[in-house]
Amino acid sequence: MYLLSHLCDTSITWTLFFPFSTSLSLLEGLYCTCLKVLIIHHGCSSYRNKMSLSSVLSAEAIDGAIKGCQAADSFCPKQFFQLCGLTKKSPQDVKKVFEILDNDGNGYIERDELKGFLQRFCPGARALTDKEITAFLNAADDDSDGRIGVDEFQALVLS
Repeated sequence: MYLLSHLCDTSITWTLFFPFSTSLSLLEGLYCTCLKVLIIHHGCSSYRNKMSLSSVLSAEAIDGAIKGCQAADSFCPKQFFQLCGLTKKSPQDVKKVFEILDNDGNGYIERDELKGFLQRFCPGARALTDKEITAFLNAADDDSDGRIGVDEFQALVLS
């Protein structure tokens, strides 16, 4: 038997190949093991991130902040952070939110991650426009490397 995993964005696809006949109990055991591995791995990525975000910010505050920038080109990072309550949180909580927004976990929020910024707070929210992304980077990217590090994010949110 071969077990292959394919990592795609935020989900994992498991593929099992059985080159010989296998008993049902063995298959059930393998299924449970694979499911446990999937849950553990998934718990380290998007599922944990969604749970962490709701543990830092209230759903009502997030909804209010999203409603405040529904129109294209109306997003202002500082105003959004105030409306969702992030400006009143501790530096540790702001870092947690940063880690959630850093989709690929490389320690930076980059242009492509900013496009889906609002969707990380609310899945049905709109994507940021190129103009809003550029303004966001201009406001936060102090070292002009084209991405936002955790220190830059904390400075923008807490200033």
